[in-house]
Amino acid sequence: MTDTNEMGADGESRDGVIIAREPDRTTTHYLARDQFDKAGKSAHRIAKDILMSLLRCGFGKLDYAASRPGTPERTNGPEITVRRSVRYWPSVALFRPTVWMKDGCNLWQLAYFRVSRRWTIRRSEALHPGVDSTQYEQWGIDEMRAAIETAKFVALSYLGYNVKQYGEGALVVSAGRGPARGILHRRDVIVEVGGEKVNSTEDLMRLLHSATKGAEVELTVEPVNPRETPLKKVVVRLATEPPLLGATVRTHNLFYNFPVDIEISAEGAGSSGSLAMALGIIDVLGEKDLCAVPTAATGVLRKDGVIGEVAGISQKARSLRRSEVRRFLVPRGAGEEARAATAGDLEVIEVANLKEALDALALPQLLGPK
Repeated sequence: MTDTNEMGADGESRDGVIIAREPDRTTTHYLARDQFDKAGKSAHRIAKDILMSLLRCGFGKLDYAASRPGTPERTNGPEITVRRSVRYWPSVALFRPTVWMKDGCNLWQLAYFRVSRRWTIRRSEALHPGVDSTQYEQWGIDEMRAAIETAKFVALSYLGYNVKQYGEGALVVSAGRGPARGILHRRDVIVEVGGEKVNSTEDLMRLLHSATKGAEVELTVEPVNPRETPLKKVVVRLATEPPLLGATVRTHNLFYNFPVDIEISAEGAGSSGSLAMALGIIDVLGEKDLCAVPTAATGVLRKDGVIGEVAGISQKARSLRRSEVRRFLVPRGAGEEARAATAGDLEVIEVANLKEALDALALPQLLGPK
């Protein structure tokens, strides 16, 4: 009788001799496939992690801003609503050029903007030194509101209305890198210069310009909330050339008592739109058309009617090339840049103040039709 003992799956015993079985080819195949699957999953996980890291880096905000020409916005049409006065509907359009801005671009946007010829790229620090993108965005909103108020004040004052204004000092928007850096801080309110009261930015500029260039002046400063920090006095040595403080300021709690209720739809407008908006108000409140031909205007209009320089003249000019605009009013000194950008398609006129701008609007057309 043969004695047979079972040894399991790995071998057999015959007459006390252990005989090894050949490897199971099916089991070996499955083991190899499992190892291959594990290696594949591991490689997939690593590739996914790398891709997600690249995507996160690509979509993260970088210290770059990009801008391109926008679409001209009309300033003497339905965009202006007037109450408590008669308004007219001008037959010739008046526009303000616009520039589309993207701050805090990510890697993919920068790559696209580099390829496109319409975009101009620069460091955000050069656009708003000493201020982060969030603060700059809020500053832009404040600038738009201030531009609208200034436009209404100048236009109504020109038309003979008595507009009363009130202010509570000069609010520091940013200290920048000038003499005031480290001495004045964002949200400080300058209320006195050398003991003389400051109600507005005009008061501040007048007192600073009356001081000797390079001299030290004493400023009385208070925070927006006086309960947080007491009134303080600081000394700043003025720069020899403007800007004397090196700080961006605006009138704190500026308020006008307008005799005419005017609402302007000016989304995305900044201080450079104030000239065009003021001209638009004068046009809709006057009985005669101001413009002889479709015209665009850009410039920072001050309350005294003087027109200040603006940035991005080239892009503003290019935004008008495919529009109905035939004439472009720019601040004094910006004509050459605007003419180069328009390649002779527009009649460019430099203006220094509101009166010159009004006179330029009525000039006969010099260039032929587009």
